[in-house]
Amino acid sequence: MLHRAFGVAAALLALAACQKEAPPPATAQDAGAASAPSPPAAMAPVVPDAGPPPEPPRAMALYREADATFQQGDFAKALTQAEAAAAADPSLPLSWNLVGRAAAKQFEATHQARFATTAREAYGRAVKLDPNFLPAWQNLGELEAQLGNRQKAAEAWARVLAIAPDHPDRDRLKAYIEAAGTNAPR
Repeated sequence: MLHRAFGVAAALLALAACQKEAPPPATAQDAGAASAPSPPAAMAPVVPDAGPPPEPPRAMALYREADATFQQGDFAKALTQAEAAAAADPSLPLSWNLVGRAAAKQFEATHQARFATTAREAYGRAVKLDPNFLPAWQNLGELEAQLGNRQKAAEAWARVLAIAPDHPDRDRLKAYIEAAGTNAPR
């Protein structure tokens, strides 16, 4: 923090040193005199680097912490952390997707329906915020397939293929969609 304060102070000092006093306004007496060419406009001052960029917003910091916990396999803690990230910035699809992933892992481990509901709702929030957010659509499809909801899984995966026609799992997703009786994107 101190480094940043000194960087800002240095930038302000440099800016003040580069600025020149403005010439006095022209008078009627000056109008009759032969005017000398005006000097070129002063170039904008160069502001030195003010140090490292500001810290990421709190929600992103919470998201990163939750994602690291998820990667370590502590899904219960990751769920709590991801929910805190989503609460800090409800407009962040990444956080909602991570809530869904952690809740889905908790569902796999416990078979408690509340976790499946939490995952479904979180993925739904993510795709409502960003209708082209591919990871949430794919995760929603995986969850619905795991729950035996073939039609809902096929609908989510059809959306995946609409967003990313060359998706690496294209053939598998298309086969599932067709088996469920839903139209797969061509």
